[in-house]
Amino acid sequence: MQNIKRVLFPVDLTEPSEMVVPYVMKVVQTFEAELHVLFVLSDLDHLAGFQVPYVDIVQLHRVAQEGADQKLKEFCTKHFSGLGSLTVTTRVGDASRQIIKYIQENSIDLVIMATHGRTGVSKLFFGSVADRVVRESPIPVMTVRPD
Repeated sequence: MQNIKRVLFPVDLTEPSEMVVPYVMKVVQTFEAELHVLFVLSDLDHLAGFQVPYVDIVQLHRVAQEGADQKLKEFCTKHFSGLGSLTVTTRVGDASRQIIKYIQENSIDLVIMATHGRTGVSKLFFGSVADRVVRESPIPVMTVRPD
């Protein structure tokens, strides 16, 4: 087993993400690893073609990015303020693609992420970021169903 130096914790800032924090902390502390926390904001460019009055997509992107950055900062302050090595990043785009890209760009050794446990029609329509990351990741992925 390789030494775990960098752990990626992709979050969606929902309750399941918060419930996985103890697992993340245990792994990071056990291996004395760097923690990378990533939030991926959905790309809103698909809204540009609707010709909705008073909506400026650039402005909407900016406001959404600022809000995401603030929520992520609050999340990390609440849960990881005592860690020595913490990298916090917000990206825009498809969540699973951005997670895989982040893994490759930052030499991540392990991903730990929550899974919502969707099944049936819900999974068919909404998909599963965790499923796609598990299938496409070049490194081990630890998924935790927080219930």
